[in-house]
Amino acid sequence: MHLNCLYLARNDILDGTCFEDSKRRIIGEWNGREYQKHDLKQENSKEHCIAACRGYQYAGTEHGYECFCGNQKPDQSLKRPGECNDICPGNANEKCGGNWRINIYDTVSIGN
Repeated sequence: MHLNCLYLARNDILDGTCFEDSKRRIIGEWNGREYQKHDLKQENSKEHCIAACRGYQYAGTEHGYECFCGNQKPDQSLKRPGECNDICPGNANEKCGGNWRINIYDTVSIGN
């Protein structure tokens, strides 16, 4: 319970917030390839993506099966609540982004 209180006190923790993404990648640079991408066609979910992004600050599920990892904090002006609607193939109870929409998780703050 104490951990939950700490979690709620921090406003900068991302636990699945929906953002608009682009070719530059919201959590890392495109040209410098400072991010990593995984195609998790059958098993993508919050848990699988966070596990695949071990060592990175952020994990993001996008377009159902894509998982991106990076260290760049997302621009808060790109939040798009309610626009991440693709169902995760690895967990039908979770959303995994959408077309240029990404659910982002702060992997360090949630226990990675």
